[in-house]
Parts: sequence; structure tokens; C-alpha cells
Amino acid sequence: MNTHLLNPVSMKTIQREPHTANIHGRVAIGKPLVSGRNAAKRLQRCRDHLNWTQLQWEQVNWSDESSYTVFQTTGRVFVWRTPTEAFHVDCLVPTVKHMEGVLLFPGERRVFQDDNAPVHTSRCVQTWLHEHDDEVEHLTWCPQSPDLNIIEPLWGYLENKVRVRFPPPRTLFELETVLHEEWVKIPMNFVQDLYFSIPRRMEAVIQAKGGPTPY
Repeated sequence: MNTHLLNPVSMKTIQREPHTANIHGRVAIGKPLVSGRNAAKRLQRCRDHLNWTQLQWEQVNWSDESSYTVFQTTGRVFVWRTPTEAFHVDCLVPTVKHMEGVLLFPGERRVFQDDNAPVHTSRCVQTWLHEHDDEVEHLTWCPQSPDLNIIEPLWGYLENKVRVRFPPPRTLFELETVLHEEWVKIPMNFVQDLYFSIPRRMEAVIQAKGGPTPY
């Protein structure tokens, strides 16, 4: 670059200049890559359900999936951005789901929230839902919308609980045992707070016009 300038600029000056605009290297946040079509679906879904009552949401069986490893791994990606650009699409790390299992968050009635996981589209699952159509209400969900699924924060909670266990799990069997033990010990006030967060989550999606949110 200096070959084209009358007054050469040092590398330190180049590195220092973004800092004056509050642009620093920060860890990119992983969020699903929301297409324009799915953003429109998310926006409409939130508008349709924004007036649901707390009781209605507490009747929903929430489904989701996650993966856990015996040894903790990190895959950080750094980006240059300002503090207000944390959820800008150019500063996010697109993520995709991979199936490891399905857990249900039990409500009082049988209203099944389908998170569009591949396992839910299998023939045996679709057949079961059809045969029990009069018993189970099927609540379809928007693609690429973990921020609207209140079971999602539990994965990070479980991850933290697993990593502070001593001695740590050393085999897949021990890991599965620890996960089950920590799952049943999740405080109910934590669960209740997740239910209370649903309206805020939907309002955030509406404000983002269907795009990624901080949740």
C-alpha cells in the first residue's frame, strides 16, 4: 500500500486506527444463517403468536437436539466489529444443526412443538403423529429459529454442569449418566424464567424483521 502513497503509513498506525472507531477483534457469535424466506416466516409466526398467554405456552412440549463430547472443544472465530455489531449478519458464524438426540420439555397438555429436525420428518414419526392426531396437537415451528425455542438455553446450562464435575466423565456412558443426572436437577425457577422470556424473544424477532436476535 505504501508504494502508492506520498507519505508512507506504518503498520502500527494501520492497526491502531480501527481502535479509534471502537472496532476491535472479537469472538464471532454463532447463529443460524437465516434466509430471506425464513426471515419472513419467523416474522409472521411471531406476529401470530405474540398474544399467546403464559398458560398456552406452558402446555407446549418443547423439542430440540444437541451434541456433547467427552472432552471439551472450542472453535472460536474472531471478527473485527464494534460492540453494536455483535448480531450483524456479517459478524456472525453461520451454524447448522446435526442430530444427536431429541428431548421433550413436558407441558400439561400434549402440544408438540416441532423444531423441524430431520428426525421429525422421518416416516415413522409422521405416521405416529397422524395416528395420534386427535391426542397430540402439532405446533409447527419456523426453520432456523433456536432463539425462539426455550429449551435451547438448557444445553449451555448442562454443558457448564458437566465441565465442573469432578472427576469428569471419561467415557460416553459416563457422559450420558452425568447428563441425565444434571437434567433432572435443573431448578424449576430457571425453567419458569424461560417461559417468561417467550414474549421478549418474539418481540426481538419482530424488531429484527425476522433476522438473528441476541437470544
